[in-house]
Amino acid sequence: MLQTALDEIWQILQGKPVDAARIRQLRDDCQDVMPNLEDFPGSRYDGEAQEAAIAIIYTLDACLEPSKSCIIKVVNCALRTLHLALYSEYYFSDNTLPDDIFQRLVKEMVNHPWTLRELAKQREDLENLRNAKTLDREFLSRLRNSFTNDGKSLIDLG
Repeated sequence: MLQTALDEIWQILQGKPVDAARIRQLRDDCQDVMPNLEDFPGSRYDGEAQEAAIAIIYTLDACLEPSKSCIIKVVNCALRTLHLALYSEYYFSDNTLPDDIFQRLVKEMVNHPWTLRELAKQREDLENLRNAKTLDREFLSRLRNSFTNDGKSLIDLG
């Protein structure tokens, strides 16, 4: 369902008219498949999966009512995903979290390769969007496929 929603978003970006009823249905469907953290306590990537679903929901919201605040919410999902992944690295490594875990994470997150890669990608995408004369199919296809990371996710999952 999440992939279906993403495909719809890309089609809208390519000029397909927004069907508000379809977007609302996709939004509801995404909420239905979004992992509930309480259902899988201690699961390794549950928070990251939830953030991915939330990012898609916010993007669907932006299709209905485009705004900077919707896009900022999507970007914040990516940053929270990084934070959750780094936190999980500590948690699942020895199950003993230091008292200053959040201060350590903030310091580590700023210079972590995942963060640097994500911020560089965001800057690149924004620059490409700024320089684009039109958002034609070719440009949008390049944009959609520009993040490869050797087939891995933002947090290096295969």
